[in-house]
Amino acid sequence: MVRDLLLAGAVDVVAWPEDRRRLLQAPRRVVAAPPTAHGPRLLRVGGAAGGAGTSTVALALAGLAAWSGRRALVVGDDDLGVLCGAGTWHGPGAVEIAALGPEDAAGEVDALARPVAGVPGLRRLGGDGSAVADVAGWPADIVVADRGAAAADLLVARADACLRRVGPAPVVVVGDGPLDRGGVRRTLGRDPACMLPWSARVARAGLRGRVPSALPGAWLRRLRPLAERVLR
Repeated sequence: MVRDLLLAGAVDVVAWPEDRRRLLQAPRRVVAAPPTAHGPRLLRVGGAAGGAGTSTVALALAGLAAWSGRRALVVGDDDLGVLCGAGTWHGPGAVEIAALGPEDAAGEVDALARPVAGVPGLRRLGGDGSAVADVAGWPADIVVADRGAAAADLLVARADACLRRVGPAPVVVVGDGPLDRGGVRRTLGRDPACMLPWSARVARAGLRGRVPSALPGAWLRRLRPLAERVLR
């Protein structure tokens, strides 16, 4: 029975009650939305609180995908644009494309998306990332949508009380304290998907509009195992 279920597409089979502890880890294996029939992988990144680093993490994940040789597209508003040095988005973007049919949407994305400086293979589409739902036919292998405070496949949070508002989605914790790793684990009731330290170099990269190209290697190394899971 287990073999048949796995062959049918199940991510895991958890026996009850002897495997009940594994249920806490199950959401980490069910992260990205499955590919559409003729489309790329879609990863929706959201924030548990404002200023948690959602746009930085979304750009970093998209950058890691591009550096691995895949065509990556990141979708987000002007905050994300400032971080990658693209500035304010002018003209139609994600909201307008969401109103089109799949074939028309794919063509518009190809025409509108702009390259992100310093990261070959990475392009950006402006607009509200929460409007992205169907990416069938889009010219990319990976689409990372910065959804702000909207529900998402992967959440970004600080190591503080905002973790109490986090649901079952995997969580990237950014910053140092007030909770340590043990406090984060107790508050979540599970291990975070990744913990990233506060870094002056990350802050400078954002101020200079050079995310993800100038993110420190040590920071990206912590994020890479997560990227390999959620963008596979």
